[in-house]
Amino acid sequence: MTLKIDINNSKVHGEIDGIPVGTTFNDRRELAEANVHGRPLWGIHGTDEDGAYAIVLNGQYEDDDQGEIIIYTGHGKGKAKGETTTPFSSTQIGNQEWRLGNKALKRSCENRLPVRVIRGPDGNSKYCPLEGYRYDGLYDVVRCWQEKDKKGEFLLCKFELRRSNINQPRLPRPTDAPKWWDWRNLRLKPPVNVPEQKFAATTSIQKKRKLIAGKRRLGELPRISKKSRLDATSSPTVRPTGSKPWPAGL
Repeated sequence: MTLKIDINNSKVHGEIDGIPVGTTFNDRRELAEANVHGRPLWGIHGTDEDGAYAIVLNGQYEDDDQGEIIIYTGHGKGKAKGETTTPFSSTQIGNQEWRLGNKALKRSCENRLPVRVIRGPDGNSKYCPLEGYRYDGLYDVVRCWQEKDKKGEFLLCKFELRRSNINQPRLPRPTDAPKWWDWRNLRLKPPVNVPEQKFAATTSIQKKRKLIAGKRRLGELPRISKKSRLDATSSPTVRPTGSKPWPAGL
């Protein structure tokens, strides 16, 4: 089951209620469902007028991720995904311009608006999660400019982001246990491979069920009527009151 994505709910400068730093999402759609990044197919989420709300770092462009400081490359004039040798790379075929997401980040720089930063699994291995997409807190865009790409062929839009000097938890690391977002109750899932115990039956209930159904697993027990339970626990050698005597030899 998936939730309906309402892009207007993610148009927020700052934190999203109920999404602490370190929250990890399975994919880009979950990011949009949680209102952390409202554009599942874009690296930059924002508008020309309001600025940028969130960005994703996932190794697609010439980014320089230093953890607390990020040199982020804008978007545009890149080669289509199907034309590249790897699914997460992009080769420039033209100059980037101050439009769309690039203009939104530039507006955030001019107005000093915080931007949510999400790291994907294909970014800098020192800081990116091993799987999924992780929300890493708020960053400020401190400057923006244009420069030639590494081949010296095309102009790229560049942005320097620094982690905001507000009361934020430390920057998560790949070795940290992921705290998965759970859309069902808008809370965090327990770490992966840690079984939940909230549905475990009490000891007394387990004993009663084992008496009826042997040592079968609780999840495999059939529904047993009250009459069947009484028959299973009664002694076959007790003669009911008022009945005829047992036949000889019994």
